[in-house]
Amino acid sequence: MNVSFYEKQTSNQMLEPYLRMCVLVAAMFLTSSCHSLPPNDRAVTLPDTHLIDPQAEAMLLKRIQAEISDARCSADSQCRTLPIGEKSCGGPVSWVPWSASVSNGEQLRVWTAQLAAMQRRRNEVSGVMSNCQYIADPGASCVAQHCELRSLNHSN
Repeated sequence: MNVSFYEKQTSNQMLEPYLRMCVLVAAMFLTSSCHSLPPNDRAVTLPDTHLIDPQAEAMLLKRIQAEISDARCSADSQCRTLPIGEKSCGGPVSWVPWSASVSNGEQLRVWTAQLAAMQRRRNEVSGVMSNCQYIADPGASCVAQHCELRSLNHSN
């Protein structure tokens, strides 16, 4: 059986679209395997959890408490308040009294800022919610030679 030149051309023309399609599919397959998949939400948040260290928070809080534990005073002007922690929607978790005549105020401000930053980060990563109730600075006064929060004083 002798196939003419014209018949070979026609046969090749018929195969050409099929071959192009095969080459195109193969190229798409090969190039698609080079793209990475977008990370899911869990993969994005999991690495951040190592930044949360409850033990570091607890140790920092103990340092603050040790520094303010001796809140001796002889006048109201020596008593100050310090914001402790941070709620998820902002503002301190609580206030504590301290004595400017006994404690290092600058160190206390550094430590409380660090504690607030740690708790803010923990709140962001964990998605924890708080009551969002604003806790105003109650002030402090010297009662029986010891600094106390004004809202807890019986003399109001």
